[in-house]
Amino acid sequence: MSGDAKKYPFRTLKVSGKRHRVRWDQSMGDLAGNVNHQQLLILISAGMSADEVRETLLHELLHAVCHQQGVDIKEDANRQISIGIFELMRSNPGLADYIFGESDDGSD
Repeated sequence: MSGDAKKYPFRTLKVSGKRHRVRWDQSMGDLAGNVNHQQLLILISAGMSADEVRETLLHELLHAVCHQQGVDIKEDANRQISIGIFELMRSNPGLADYIFGESDDGSD
């Protein structure tokens, strides 16, 4: 990983039981991100703002989850869902901890 480890903390992520490599790539042209389902590889353009990188990672992870679950989702639907989930998590910082049992309530 060539970028700052704090800015780009993941080298791999497990998606529906399959480990995907994550590569932070400067040379993606017009693409913000991409997922190669055969190689289990998620590419994220590192030339974006921190929020754009996070949104793009979530977007590509949603593609990977849908593929692993056998769900065909259109690009526009993926975009809208990933933006919605990103905003949901940002607006409710304790939500992930609550869902995964790390907190007893949703308070901040």
